[in-house]
Amino acid sequence: MRRGLLWQETPGAGGLYYPLIVCGRKAEVLELVGRWPEAEALYRENLGAVDAAGDDRARAACLSRLGNLVQNRGDAAGALALHRQALNISERLDDLRGQAQAMGNIGAVHWSQGEYPQSEECFGRRLAIFQQLGDTKEVGVSFSFLGNLAYVKGDAGGACRLFEQALEIFRKLSFLSGIWKASCNLGTAYYDLNDYQRALEHFEANLAVASQMGDRQGVGIAYGNLGNIHYSRGRYGKARDCYQAYYDISREIGYQQGAAMASGNLGLLARIMGDHLKAEAYLLEDLRILEQLGNKLETARAAGSLAHVYMETGALDRAEAQLRRAWTTYEQLGDREPLADIYCDLAEYSRLRRRFGDAWAFVDKARAIAEEDNLKSGRASSLMAAGKIMADTGQPGPAAEALDNSARLFRELGEKKLLADALAALGRALATTDEPDGAVPERARAALDEAAGHYRDLGLESRAAQARAGIHNNKPKTADGRE
Repeated sequence: MRRGLLWQETPGAGGLYYPLIVCGRKAEVLELVGRWPEAEALYRENLGAVDAAGDDRARAACLSRLGNLVQNRGDAAGALALHRQALNISERLDDLRGQAQAMGNIGAVHWSQGEYPQSEECFGRRLAIFQQLGDTKEVGVSFSFLGNLAYVKGDAGGACRLFEQALEIFRKLSFLSGIWKASCNLGTAYYDLNDYQRALEHFEANLAVASQMGDRQGVGIAYGNLGNIHYSRGRYGKARDCYQAYYDISREIGYQQGAAMASGNLGLLARIMGDHLKAEAYLLEDLRILEQLGNKLETARAAGSLAHVYMETGALDRAEAQLRRAWTTYEQLGDREPLADIYCDLAEYSRLRRRFGDAWAFVDKARAIAEEDNLKSGRASSLMAAGKIMADTGQPGPAAEALDNSARLFRELGEKKLLADALAALGRALATTDEPDGAVPERARAALDEAAGHYRDLGLESRAAQARAGIHNNKPKTADGRE
């Protein structure tokens, strides 16, 4: 049966079908294992063959496959042009299935660029067509796409329900690629809900399926997600190993978005671990790739992370440039949660510059967003920023109250690293010289001891040592780190 199917010819294509299918399947395998340049060459070879034969339906299929690969290689505009060509052909042929696939592909490109309304319209049309056709598998795929939209709109619970529907369909059909995507999406949604155990289970299943398929890109993505779980649980060594695996695989297969995400996370870990040179190198690579991909939101996040490195090393001019870049982008995109975070970062930058009026203005902006949007993490960060400013301006009592509340919120959020930072700042604010012989007050000592314990649990021994010593130095530094 299989041999007969392969030898069947399509109308208008002459004897094209067999070599077209073999060449296409070889390209798909090469794409799956990460040999993308070879896969692209075969896809383009196929496209040339169907063009010569005048087979429009086969041409649309070739354009779609090539568009997906081009998108993975970081060329969103090129991918969109290819998918729109496929859609035009399918509409001319009145091919509903081809139209649905093209709409899904176009929606995915819009998704990658953060253009969610256009993406939602495309995914909705895709679902409607496949429901009309009675294609259960593709209905499941559409549920996955729509679950992603619910997730970015902040409805993680709704996203989980859609992903669960998709996963149930894919398991019944033994559709491995669909199982891989649905388990990845479920893990991400549960991660956002702080249900790390369920997220871990789905990401481990995700890794197993990707390995079973021999999907190098999928294996890399699974490692990246497992790294996020370990990071959130304070297992920085395991997180670094996972991110490194993601980085190495992405570089090997030419997966630009993966290389950017992995290098950004490696840079974040290096900064936390105190290796600022390595952090800067990773984050600059992250920034360069994201600029090439045209991903404005992730570029802004990378700029903000790089600014932290520069603030911690005293390179305040360079920090300001990156912070303002991130600030401008978030305002353009109207993305309020990261905007609140960057306001807190700008407050910290202004504090280090001793520009306390500016610092308070940024704190007020961050606090307003956090209150209006009910962002607990934003409230915690703005309280920590405010507490540091008050400590620097001779208000230890109000500073301690703000930092104590910040620590409480970070404790509720399970943010151990930020909890330790808030406790360390609280301890330093309380460590006045009012005690006999300059002794550290008991409450300050307790806060510093707890901060040291959290840092030690996270493997951050140098920060633990600083907390134990009660080190407090708010003076700005020059670009080379000198006071």
